[in-house]
Amino acid sequence: MNVELISLIVSGLASLVLGVGTNFSFDLVKKFLNKSQSKKETESYSEKISKLTNSLKKASLEMDQVLKEIELVAIDHTKSVEALELQLTELGQREQQAKQRIEILEKVPIEVVQQFESIIQKGEKRSAWRDYFLFGLGVVVSTVIAIILNLLG
Repeated sequence: MNVELISLIVSGLASLVLGVGTNFSFDLVKKFLNKSQSKKETESYSEKISKLTNSLKKASLEMDQVLKEIELVAIDHTKSVEALELQLTELGQREQQAKQRIEILEKVPIEVVQQFESIIQKGEKRSAWRDYFLFGLGVVVSTVIAIILNLLG
């Protein structure tokens, strides 16, 4: 029984010491954190202003670079648009010239075309007689072959 009583007393004292130690350690941590924060805050007003000024300068330089890039892109686009407008006017002029040539060619009767048509029409008539002749010859030859095969077979 003495052992049980001693173990109860030791466990009670241990929990008491640990509880007090925990509270004491939390207080120390809070004090340490508060000191480090207060040091940062007291030192940092002038530093914050200088940091903000430096970051503002950096942001300003970056904005200047971005604006220069935008300006270059705008200049490139302007040049591209001008080149396209020039090409468009050239193409418009070419179209007008082509239309004028077509109108001239439509108005002028060409005798060569009429002669070419007459030659083609004669050739078509000749080719029709030739086609009839070849068709008839094919019928005769196939009939002769069929008769020969019938006699042999």
